[in-house]
Amino acid sequence: MTKAQILDNTNRISLPLRLLWQRFGDEQFDEAADAIIERLNIIRPDKSIAVAFDFDTSHSNPWFHTMVVTITGATTVELAQLATWLHQQTLLEP
Repeated sequence: MTKAQILDNTNRISLPLRLLWQRFGDEQFDEAADAIIERLNIIRPDKSIAVAFDFDTSHSNPWFHTMVVTITGATTVELAQLATWLHQQTLLEP
């Protein structure tokens, strides 16, 4: 994960909405959230985690709008595994 994907050194990952639209279709944020939760369950099958989704549309240019995923209860290694998967799914930029 790079600094661009992790906000404020917390367990929050910012996903560009335009990449979510390309992968899941227009306004299919539930499907994207389900895919992320499913991947986290694969990474941590025996432990509980909390995941919250929010949107940052504060930028005037929609190109920069994001879905912010906040993950509580995951280790740095597990977050890195999620980031690798997100890159593989083209949901994060290189």
